[in-house]
Amino acid sequence: MDNKCEIEDVSSIKMEDFDTLILGHISELVKLVKYNQIEKIIDKCILQHKNIYAFDDTMYSYYLRKKGDPEKFFFPSVTKQDIPYETKGKLYNINVPVLGVFGTDANQGKFTLQLELRKRFMEAGYDIEQLGTEPNSLLFGFQHIYPMGFNKGVFIHGYEAIATLNNYMHQMEMANPDVIIVGCQSGTAPEASYHLDHLNLSQYEFLLGTQPDTVILCVSGHQNSDYIMRNVNLIESATNATVIALVLFPQMRKMEGMSNLRRFRRIEDSERLQICTRLSEETSLPCYDLSSSEDLDRLFELVICYYGEE
Repeated sequence: MDNKCEIEDVSSIKMEDFDTLILGHISELVKLVKYNQIEKIIDKCILQHKNIYAFDDTMYSYYLRKKGDPEKFFFPSVTKQDIPYETKGKLYNINVPVLGVFGTDANQGKFTLQLELRKRFMEAGYDIEQLGTEPNSLLFGFQHIYPMGFNKGVFIHGYEAIATLNNYMHQMEMANPDVIIVGCQSGTAPEASYHLDHLNLSQYEFLLGTQPDTVILCVSGHQNSDYIMRNVNLIESATNATVIALVLFPQMRKMEGMSNLRRFRRIEDSERLQICTRLSEETSLPCYDLSSSEDLDRLFELVICYYGEE
């Protein structure tokens, strides 16, 4: 297999080769390279009537100032217009298996795990619905999106957020899938309590709004089992969920930069095995390696067997 990749400058984009531009989170990149050509690219898209799928709305005001067609610019968001006021506070009881992917930290491959599970469920002939929190979730075929991560597009909180998430779950339930997969953002239980940023209120709202009955918890190699069990206990005490497995991210945090970007080193195979074995012994939960296709196959079989027993 040829793994060679060709990298080109954005200025060399051939407009006739595409109909939709995917505009990711670029603020940190622009700070690093001190060079921003996004406005020029947007100008070209407007002139040639191209669609833009943006991960956030930071460029939307510029797009409108340049007389861009609002119908051709999309960024995922959740606003008060999405709140199901008609339910008057009542919540739906979801009668479809709900599998949750949660984590103990940022940068743990939670979205990668969701895609890997999606692939295996679909290959096995199961009908699934998915709710993602990454801005590109819809591009991968997910049915609903709740973009609560970096530069988040969620503009509701508290009971309104829980009710909206519950309504999304009900809409997916109405499609009569075999399973619904939901994936949260970084962190579940707070690591510290000396700053408001450490209190994961949005994650807690997501947990209450989606009410998974099984959860796979993504973990990092630098974390101890006591903190991991705090996350397990929070999930299981706040809902009727059972945490059935841990999944280890195959890279270890190396250092924190001055920006939101993090540096990592790859954990060697033998070290990953040692970490998984230790965490499994200390938490009494099976631990799987995210970088191992064989481990993910075993994880998928665990999920199928769990629901089969039920």
